[in-house]
Amino acid sequence: MNAGDVKNVDNRAVTLVAARGWLAIAAMTVALATPAGLPEAANIAFFVFCGLAIVGAPLFAWKGLLQHPGITLPLVATLLLLGAFSLSAEGPQDLLAIYLFTPLFLTAPMAALLGAGGRQVSLERAALAASAGAFFALAVALFDVTVAGHQRAGFSVNNPLHFAAIALTLGFLPPAAIPRSTGWRRTVMLCAPAAGAGAVILSGSRGPILAILPVLVIAIFGYLFMIGVRVRRLVLAMALGLMAVALLLTLAWLGVLPGGGTLHQVAAIITSGEAPDDSVAQRLLMYQSAYNAFLAAPVFGHGMADFIAITASYAPAGTEMPTYDHLHNDIADFAVIGGLVGLVSYLLIIFAPLFEAARAPHHHRGPAVYLALVLATAYLALGLTNAVFGIITQTVLFGFMAAYIVNLARAGTGALQE
Repeated sequence: MNAGDVKNVDNRAVTLVAARGWLAIAAMTVALATPAGLPEAANIAFFVFCGLAIVGAPLFAWKGLLQHPGITLPLVATLLLLGAFSLSAEGPQDLLAIYLFTPLFLTAPMAALLGAGGRQVSLERAALAASAGAFFALAVALFDVTVAGHQRAGFSVNNPLHFAAIALTLGFLPPAAIPRSTGWRRTVMLCAPAAGAGAVILSGSRGPILAILPVLVIAIFGYLFMIGVRVRRLVLAMALGLMAVALLLTLAWLGVLPGGGTLHQVAAIITSGEAPDDSVAQRLLMYQSAYNAFLAAPVFGHGMADFIAITASYAPAGTEMPTYDHLHNDIADFAVIGGLVGLVSYLLIIFAPLFEAARAPHHHRGPAVYLALVLATAYLALGLTNAVFGIITQTVLFGFMAAYIVNLARAGTGALQE
């Protein structure tokens, strides 16, 4: 091989590395910047990028991926669900419902693609992309309530509940990169949570509005951990944080801040046991029916086939459970479709990013733990009043973030070196 041939080979190698980097950047940008305002585009792009990583497997960084709990635990969870479904399935078609969790077992190809991006998919770029997503959500929300005339933001692009769930999650991810950023970038990341929370409030979705506080509190504690605050100071900060939350709740209760109406309704439910409106009454009835259905099949559940109709058959005497695609609660959904096996699967999915973050190298552990804490808290809190997993856009976002946390855990360990 002469010098010209060597040069051509080198040029092709450089071009290939650059192409993989741009693919990784594109995947990250679309996944974080578009799901609130363009959910279908975000979903399609996720599957396309994962497909490219699978088809071009030799070109991407697959080495050692199955050693990462952020990938293996969701895989184990979906396999457990599939096993539970098989016991109640009347035919192969009843097993196909597992496709709702497809983004969770596509975490590996997405992590492989991101791994090929190296430093080009840096924490700062990811945070800026998520910030763009949060501000995009706020722009959509403002358009909906001021121009389109919707009473609840999100109707123009999605169901307001799903829109709010995405906006809340995106808004609290960017602070992970604040300690490593400066200037306008840091300002944008600092404002992202307010943008996401603003979109949630404009959506009028009570569950996501209530979820803002636990996500905010955990985000503060996660940030303090990330910047290395000592234990005593962390305890003090926790106390101050709880006092701040109490103050915010009091101001909301008094009507100084938005969200007071939601708090009054929650208090009414707790003190009287009665639902203030039909929406809450329907949820309470679904939860009661789900509990009864769980007791009827506590180990392996009833499977996905007609699980809403099955749950409705366990409604309290003299009542009729409303029919939706889900039970408006992730725990209820997993308990009915998979019993105790389903609940274990749910916990494995939720905590997989946290197990992954805990094993990240020291210089990435802080941001990884912050992202995992925010992600887990947001999905736990949001899943208490509406389905999150199994709803495609939310599941795609979780799958992508799990892959990104895996990528942080791999960075600097040699796994990404060609």
